[in-house]
Amino acid sequence: RRFMALLELERKGFTHVTLDMTYPLTEGSSRARLADRAISKRSLLRERLDQISKEAEAAIMGDRVAILVLTHRRAGEDRLPINSLLAVGALHQHLITAKLRTRV
Repeated sequence: RRFMALLELERKGFTHVTLDMTYPLTEGSSRARLADRAISKRSLLRERLDQISKEAEAAIMGDRVAILVLTHRRAGEDRLPINSLLAVGALHQHLITAKLRTRV
């Protein structure tokens, strides 16, 4: 109930964007992608956290959203949920570094 009330604020000028906090269990069969990851030592989790941060930044700067909604609703057999505290903390630090934290 409260969640839906939060989303209904859009009518009053508080736009929102929903960001997915899940990442794929496997990335598929792309050998080039696996080789790139082995060289850079980056994990799917870290890449997804960076992607969430970039999506949020684009929404704030481009669409002028006021509310960021992070969700695990796409989690399932092939998608793993990211721990909420980890995702919120990573996004928070990114927004502080980008000097955007006070806009949302």
